Amino acid sequence: MSSSEYRTGSGKGRSRGRPPRWKKDGGNGKRSEEGKEDSRRDCTESNKKEDEQNDNSTNVTQQESEQTQTQTTEKDECTEEDERRKQEQTEEERKQAEELMRELQQRIDERRAMRKKNLAAKELRPNEDFLRKLDSSVKKNNTYVKKLKTMTEQQRDALTREFNSLNLVRYVEEAVTAIGQAKFKMADIGCAVQICCLFHQRYAQFSQALLKELEKVFCDGVSKEEKPSHLSTYRTVLRLIAELCICGVFAESESFSLLHKLLNTIINGDKENHNYLTVVMSFARHCGEDLAGLLPRKQREILLKYGFEVPVSDLVDSGQQAAFCKLVRDYYDSLAQHLEKEHKALQKIERRNRRAMQTRGEVRQEDEEEAERAQKSYEKLFSSTSTLADILDVDMPDLPEDESLQKDEAVLVGLFSPKEGESLEEAAANALWEDEDTRTFYENLIDLKAVIPGILFKESDGGEAQPEPEEKQEKAEVPENKQTDNSNESKDQGKGDEEAEVKAMMEELSVAEDEDLPPLEGEIMEAIASDQAAKDDTSTEMAAVATPSLAALSLFDEWLLRLPTCINREFIDKAATEFCMQLNTKGNRKKLVKALLNVNRNRLDLLPFYSRLVATLNPCLPDVGPELVESVVKEMKWLVYKKDQTNVETKIKVVRFIGELTKFSVCSKSDTIQCLKILVKDLRHHSIDMVCHLLETCGRFLFRSPDSHVRTRVLLETMMRKKVAMHLDSRYATMLENAYYDCNPPEVQKMVRKERPPIHEYIRKLLYKDLNKSSVDRVINQFRKLPWDDISVRDYCVKSLTRVWTVKYSNIRCVADVVSGLAEYQEEVALQVVDALLEDIRIMMEVNLGRYNQRRISAIHYLGELYNYRMVESSVVFRILYTLLAFGHNSDGSPSRLDPPSSYFRVRLVCVLLDTCGHYFSRGLTKKKLDVFLVYFQCYLWGKEQPLPIEIEFLVHDLLEILRPKLSLFETDKEAYEAAAQLEAEFKSKLDHIKPIVGDSSPSQAQQEAAARGSVSGEEEDEDEEDEENDEDAAGEDEHSAGTMSDTGDEDEVHFLSGSHKHVPSAEDDAFLAAFDKMMTDTIQSRRGETVKVSAVDIPVPMHMRRSTAASMPYNSSGTTVNFSLVLKKGHKQQIREIAVPADSNLVASIRNKQQVGQFCAIRWLHGMPSLL
Repeated sequence: MSSSEYRTGSGKGRSRGRPPRWKKDGGNGKRSEEGKEDSRRDCTESNKKEDEQNDNSTNVTQQESEQTQTQTTEKDECTEEDERRKQEQTEEERKQAEELMRELQQRIDERRAMRKKNLAAKELRPNEDFLRKLDSSVKKNNTYVKKLKTMTEQQRDALTREFNSLNLVRYVEEAVTAIGQAKFKMADIGCAVQICCLFHQRYAQFSQALLKELEKVFCDGVSKEEKPSHLSTYRTVLRLIAELCICGVFAESESFSLLHKLLNTIINGDKENHNYLTVVMSFARHCGEDLAGLLPRKQREILLKYGFEVPVSDLVDSGQQAAFCKLVRDYYDSLAQHLEKEHKALQKIERRNRRAMQTRGEVRQEDEEEAERAQKSYEKLFSSTSTLADILDVDMPDLPEDESLQKDEAVLVGLFSPKEGESLEEAAANALWEDEDTRTFYENLIDLKAVIPGILFKESDGGEAQPEPEEKQEKAEVPENKQTDNSNESKDQGKGDEEAEVKAMMEELSVAEDEDLPPLEGEIMEAIASDQAAKDDTSTEMAAVATPSLAALSLFDEWLLRLPTCINREFIDKAATEFCMQLNTKGNRKKLVKALLNVNRNRLDLLPFYSRLVATLNPCLPDVGPELVESVVKEMKWLVYKKDQTNVETKIKVVRFIGELTKFSVCSKSDTIQCLKILVKDLRHHSIDMVCHLLETCGRFLFRSPDSHVRTRVLLETMMRKKVAMHLDSRYATMLENAYYDCNPPEVQKMVRKERPPIHEYIRKLLYKDLNKSSVDRVINQFRKLPWDDISVRDYCVKSLTRVWTVKYSNIRCVADVVSGLAEYQEEVALQVVDALLEDIRIMMEVNLGRYNQRRISAIHYLGELYNYRMVESSVVFRILYTLLAFGHNSDGSPSRLDPPSSYFRVRLVCVLLDTCGHYFSRGLTKKKLDVFLVYFQCYLWGKEQPLPIEIEFLVHDLLEILRPKLSLFETDKEAYEAAAQLEAEFKSKLDHIKPIVGDSSPSQAQQEAAARGSVSGEEEDEDEEDEENDEDAAGEDEHSAGTMSDTGDEDEVHFLSGSHKHVPSAEDDAFLAAFDKMMTDTIQSRRGETVKVSAVDIPVPMHMRRSTAASMPYNSSGTTVNFSLVLKKGHKQQIREIAVPADSNLVASIRNKQQVGQFCAIRWLHGMPSLL
């Protein structure tokens, strides 16, 4: 098929990318620009239904644009707010940096001034005459010395004034002793340094005596105890010595050597336990800047960030600073090694406890306490290490995670197919539940303690055992440093216990058909009997203790009656709140447990809501949940060991109740796994039903929970092995398989995503995601920007625009719109798309497989939309229609393999195509074409198996009601065939008058198409043109359809001769164009000198207004003004006002000149003289 048949062709008035058709097939193509823009969005304006849809889409588009504008505004506001916050934060940081710089410089200046004054004290000390003038009374001096033992920062000014008025020359030794024995706090060191400086500046013997006194504090050395009692004393005294050394109170040589010796003793004796960490940290924080040249990293970074120069203290020699810095750094290195050891020990303890939880379902209390102590010790050590690292301006040590712990987590979570980009915890949480609603139902419970006053559940909550103060104290006194030894001792034992536990479980659940159950029936019977006796005693005590009123009884009974109607989350939460506020008594709680336990066995839908009720009440009423769980578990065990095959509904109810309570964490996972273990041991009859329902309820939850995954997996594998070994009934085997795969779904092979170039991905995004009714223009603009010079991009665009069955069915019209808009700029692409589409339609007819039905429908619909957007001609559409009717049919009338009589899919294709573009075949040539086709279409329908399916029959009737409401269908196949024969006879008679071509007279697809076209072309000679706008297209269609036909023996081959002549360039044409151009140029040059004059015609005054006004201006006016009439419009009425214009104005002069020239010309014309204008 040549592309000229569906191209825009060489017809006059055609454009490359044509707008959609309107109410008829054809048009002169002369439309305004506004109409061209609107035509692409609405190709069926005559259809009211689609008008409404377009209006709705317009509203949706406006709403989307408003939402987009709102979102953009919100984003802008958020961006402005973020910028404002950043600016405020920057300003605040700058102020902090300035304040920090000021404080550092001020402290250095103060210490420098104090040191200078203390160093010059020897020369400036007062003489005896000055001291005699001061107060030397014993009482005041003794009082002052006593105050030195308890001096604080608040007393600095008072002590300074009192010191200046006293003569303490005889009390220097007492003052030294008082200062040495004082219990200072870190905040009081400044006051102590001030007083010591005053004593040093006045009394020469004070400094040496104070240094010896302070040295005595460290006589005990470094203790190996976990918490030395003298830590606070060491911390304050060491800082006091350092501050006095910096201020120059002590001699440099003696004081710095003593300070280095004391610090070295502490550090070297504490490199293992680090009990004196606070002492070293205090020294580094308060004195490290002067003695070791240290400045915390945070302070250094903020100063450098804003361009401040870091101040450097020069009070101590650099050599001494290096010595002190080396000591502190050595201590930090040992501290980092200690932190790494603690980290590894903590990981071992956590791994051991986790495996114990996975294998045994619980962790021993001793192990839990050990883990808590290790965690607290590690957190404290980590905090101190990070603080010291910041002071020293060094990096924290690398603390790698335990590889085995990471592998365990990866194995557990890897089973649940975590999403890309999610952490392990998020993936495990997401895989634990089927969907978000389920997770919300089981995890998001209302907090009754936040809603209900505590007095309402005080009694029920008071039964919880609280640890005694003595026990707490004993726990607190347990040495923390023993945890590492305990963990190392119990590590191998814990690991062996875990392996032994799993191995014992697998041996215990080994495959054996005649396995004897453990003798637990007597124990269970005794437990149930004791439980029943306890219940009877409790009920007796309740009756004896309190007798509730009748009103309370009726209120609780009414609440119990309403409980089965609580079948959603809101109702059950409201019931829980009501019970806790109004019905919370000990007797009602007992009755509630009994009522929940005796739920109807057929109301399994209530179990999740009852479990939520218990979980909601459990924080406020802690006795309800455990009592209910104990009763349900005992009942389950009793039903198992009873070994009867009755009451299966009750058994199912009990195990499902246990499963629901487990998912709400009311029933522990270890108890549930124990119940599952009991059922798997006796895997027969009703136990199979119970196992399956228990796994269906909470199996996924247990299998995907890290702490119960291992034990659940072992039980599931054992269950499947026993299923194979026991040769169960097919029903039971299917139930077990379903339960197993519900917990552990089989691995699904992931689809390998095809790697495509970015430009291809962008094209797919435009077509599959962005394209809709409101974004067609934008998508066309983006397609125009593609690199069309690249052959691969061009081919992929053609492929994507052809494979329309991969697009949403509702967006097929939009794809056709894109092709139409693109054809104006890339004509070859549009031709290739149409070629590929027609070829695909033909191939699908040859294949005729059911899996391609949706593809065929999409392609046919696409073809109709392309016709609506004037990308193909009506001849192509009718050719496809006739091909659908005749392709693949045998000439002898035998059933066709490609289109058997029982297949009605081609009928659906015809209906889809005509429903898409048939409403344009309503007048002119195409109307008669469609009428002829409908005759053959009815013949085709009568050739199918009768009666037609109701769906197909309704589809045809609906189509004809839209296209031809007045058309009467043939009632028999004979009428249809006679009508077809009559059409063929008319065609043959009219064909003889034109130019007949003799051929085979056997019925074929070519003859059917030729008959359709010939009958129409014959009638076309007598047709009167109804609309002049249709002339051009009708002629074009006539030229295609009125051509001659030749039959070469192949029934399916028809050759059409185009009626249009192909233009061949020649020399005569070039000469004609040259002469024409010369003539046009000469004409333009000759008229270029002419002046174009616009005749000025005065606006006459309306006739009905001339009576009341003088509208004309007299030629000779003797007055100073000239009257003009001004026409105004007020509402729907015209009004005239008189305006007096000065006679010497330009307006009056111009009008008078025009009138005189007009009168002169009129006189010359009356006398037969030529005009001068």
